[in-house]
Amino acid sequence: MSSAQSLPVGTAAQVTRAVLDLLRADAGLREAFGTPPRIHDGEAGAPAYPFARLETVEESDAGSACVAAKAYRLSISTASRHGGRAYALELVGALRRALETKALEVPGGRVVLQQIVYADVLRSADQRRFRGLIRLKIVTEEDA
Repeated sequence: MSSAQSLPVGTAAQVTRAVLDLLRADAGLREAFGTPPRIHDGEAGAPAYPFARLETVEESDAGSACVAAKAYRLSISTASRHGGRAYALELVGALRRALETKALEVPGGRVVLQQIVYADVLRSADQRRFRGLIRLKIVTEEDA
């Protein structure tokens, strides 16, 4: 599905597509995750390392009596086998830079908040990989 296809305004699918499009178009992330960047939405069974994956998308109402709005919480993880914690931190940093310096565009609405609320790097249970985790909050309002 391309971002040009029509989806209902204010859906989790639109926000998900906007985030993935933003990340996949970022030059810094192509350096970190390859060309094309290995940034997946669950469509890759056993992706090559390093990679990033959209883990969860939560949607809730954030509107008021005057404005229709939605809040989204997305979790994006990274996985790396080599380079240790420092390299895993570089991958998380590259994702942060892309998400903090480029504004999301959601058709039919406007993004009023785009904020990383959590970022960390953890060693996997098998002690062989590092997993980065970013949690992103997005609030959208309908265009007037």
